[in-house]
Amino acid sequence: MSRAPRRRGEGFWMKSIPLGETAGPQVGFTVNRRVGNAVERNRIRRRLRHAVAAESSSFLHDRAYLLIAQRASLDTPFEALRTSVAEAARASCASSR
Repeated sequence: MSRAPRRRGEGFWMKSIPLGETAGPQVGFTVNRRVGNAVERNRIRRRLRHAVAAESSSFLHDRAYLLIAQRASLDTPFEALRTSVAEAARASCASSR
């Protein structure tokens, strides 16, 4: 994952790598301590997790995704975050073909 290309979203970075055949897309979240205290980090993680769930059709089943949160994702309106997650997922899928 360290050499995977990054896509910039509104309040996060997204990396993706191809996998073999799997049951579905694998999505991981990382929120560094520098982003905020535990309550803020958990809130950011929940917001990103719900945005990914809402846009699950944008993710390919044979890829692993990593969302690296930034502080801005805490203040970004949810609809903008959701749209940004979908765009980043589509862009990472398009670049892999």
